[in-house]
Amino acid sequence: MKLLIVEDELFVVEDLIEKLNLLGYLDIDIADNFQDAIVLIEKSSPSAALVDIELNGDKDGIELGEVLNNKGIPFIYLSNLQDMDTFARAKKTSPSSNLPKPIGYIALRNCISLALSTSKKAMLDKYIVVPTGSKKIKVDPDQILYLKAAGNNCEIHVFNEGNKRHLSSSALGVVLKKIDLPFFCQTHRSYVVNLNKVHSFDGARLYIDKLPEIEIPISASFITEFRAKFNSL
Repeated sequence: MKLLIVEDELFVVEDLIEKLNLLGYLDIDIADNFQDAIVLIEKSSPSAALVDIELNGDKDGIELGEVLNNKGIPFIYLSNLQDMDTFARAKKTSPSSNLPKPIGYIALRNCISLALSTSKKAMLDKYIVVPTGSKKIKVDPDQILYLKAAGNNCEIHVFNEGNKRHLSSSALGVVLKKIDLPFFCQTHRSYVVNLNKVHSFDGARLYIDKLPEIEIPISASFITEFRAKFNSL
């Protein structure tokens, strides 16, 4: 999942990248003006964009917002929107939300989540397709409880009137790369969990909602990342 930052203040860009990385968004393009942003949009079609209203060059972020809106790419303005004329122009472009600077971690997390939930592109990419022997199946990542390595294969455990298991003929790392969502976290070399389905954790174990009998290990090499992501929910 790719995000686009369009911002002309370097310290704001660096702060955004740091916060986005903590949230699990690692694939990020950066531009500081309208034209460069258009090139990146045409090249990689981001899932969502963060757009400063005041940009380098002749065109501002609201003009870029018009382009993003026409393409069905959700975006968030980065501005205090202090005057009514700016607010009126910005409102016409239908942004997902507006984040005043300085940008807080929790506000950023919530706004990104809201933008992606309404993304036309994200809806098209909602399901992943994984091979299972001679067939291929469509899986909704939101329904996945956890993934478990099984040799060169991967068990995909979903909650559908109980704990249902699909055995993918792809390896754990390949399936995780297909999912590419920040709320999935590796806790052990053989396990990846959907953080939205984690009920609690205790020491080196975690427990899944509605399946308290299942204990998933957390190894020392993954505990720091897991705690950071779990605490940010």
